[in-house]
Amino acid sequence: MVKPRPAAVERVESPIGVVEATDLHVAAAFRAFRIANGLKIQELATFLGVAYGTVHKYERGEIRIFADTLLRAATLFGVPVTEFFPGAQMLRRGSQGRAQRERISRIAAFVVNARRIPSAELQDALARVTRLILEGQPSAST
Repeated sequence: MVKPRPAAVERVESPIGVVEATDLHVAAAFRAFRIANGLKIQELATFLGVAYGTVHKYERGEIRIFADTLLRAATLFGVPVTEFFPGAQMLRRGSQGRAQRERISRIAAFVVNARRIPSAELQDALARVTRLILEGQPSAST
């Protein structure tokens, strides 16, 4: 019997070291879904039965998300677990679903890039603006 060869795994350099690109995509999608659903980290942590710091590490790609945890999160967010993975938009058909998946994919890519901002204060401000945009609320005028 011939054993299939594992697919090549893309590894990328990140602030936390070399990690698999899929792990960073899952982490970014996890964060994007949380933000899109208007949840705070502590609220999601409570729902998942993990510590605040664990969710924070999930979202930064510092630790991998266990399959059962990802499944619970997908259930909470109302999406199939496959939506967390690259290429998910090819798994289902339909223009409305595709538009939603593309939106989440763009948000996930945005979140990955926003984490590269060195200032935590700027990251927090950007997160607040992103939340307002996702909720469809105009920001307060200054």
